[in-house]
Amino acid sequence: MNTLNIGFYGHSTSCWAGSENNISFIDQIKEKFNANIVNIGVPQGSEERILFDLKKTKELDIAIIFHSNPKFIFLPGCLRDISISNVPGRKAQYLWSENHSQPISQDKHEQEFFSYGQIKEVFKTTEEYVNAMTCYKEYFYHPDLITNRYYAAMSSIDNYLMNKKIKSYHIIQPNYLQAHPWATIKSGYVDNETAFIPSTPGFPNNLSIENNIKVASILSNWISKEYGW
Repeated sequence: MNTLNIGFYGHSTSCWAGSENNISFIDQIKEKFNANIVNIGVPQGSEERILFDLKKTKELDIAIIFHSNPKFIFLPGCLRDISISNVPGRKAQYLWSENHSQPISQDKHEQEFFSYGQIKEVFKTTEEYVNAMTCYKEYFYHPDLITNRYYAAMSSIDNYLMNKKIKSYHIIQPNYLQAHPWATIKSGYVDNETAFIPSTPGFPNNLSIENNIKVASILSNWISKEYGW
């Protein structure tokens, strides 16, 4: 059996590898198939980052994609992306949270955004980060635009995988496709159910031990079926 090169792409559910005792489903799959894991996702990974990282993966047999939320925007220099929905415009002078638009303290803001993902290393100061994000929200953001970019990235991901003949497994909330009937994924298997496995804070991928095992089983069964193992 040739060693499989498997890439995981998307948001935080797909971001955890190297776990102790192979708790994460990525590590369970790596062990089961003796696979090379050639990519993992990032917290709040955007659809555009999925396309960006997918095209940069040199050797890829299987792409497992946890499709993103349209509200996430790509921060190329960072190891995470962010939600644009709670960022205020420049006219609103306050610091925001990842979870709500109510003003928070600078300490809380830095705890949320500067504690991981290299945002601090890229933007250096709170002022620089706030200026960049609020300027983007004020002058370069429109909900229709971010939606168009999301579906353009999704379509490009699908076309890339089909043209490269890469086996793919797509996990996506059904409403992201139902909202736009012209948006389709044809390059691989589309799984709507796994997208609804509940988040459980505590592990980096926000899945409980039981749900890591469940996701590993779902994906392993598909891989085995694809290769007739």
